[in-house]
Amino acid sequence: MAEYHAVAYPAGLRSADDSALVQLDVELLAIYEGSNEQGIYLRDVNGSERFFMLIGTVEAWALCYCLKHETSLRPMTHQTLSNTIAALGGRVKDALLDEFSESPRCYHAKLRIEVAGKTVAVDVRPSDAFCVATLNAVPILILGHVMRSSRKGG
Repeated sequence: MAEYHAVAYPAGLRSADDSALVQLDVELLAIYEGSNEQGIYLRDVNGSERFFMLIGTVEAWALCYCLKHETSLRPMTHQTLSNTIAALGGRVKDALLDEFSESPRCYHAKLRIEVAGKTVAVDVRPSDAFCVATLNAVPILILGHVMRSSRKGG
């Protein structure tokens, strides 16, 4: 598996509070044959903490393509989204995992996009956020309290 290294995010964004941003890097994508859920392991680029979540099989394969810098004959969803952002004059700034809900158990993510001098946040599935961030070589960020939720079985 190809290893992906995110662009280093400026120091000082990381602190102990719940709203602190932690930059993650994809460490391992585990494909389980015969399962509808696949595992993604991310690690804190400035430390030893790890984050795990389940994603769908199709989404896992899409991320695998991104990590290996492979392309498909026709654009996949993350490529279409990236191409649309660029065609509209925007630039993907980062991907942010910003929420975890217990019922139903679900992570939420935003793509933060710079366009016309402003930053806008677009709600996306975390797996799509990971793909778009990887494709555009921008940071994957997570709020501190969301990262801690994974330790509780999130």
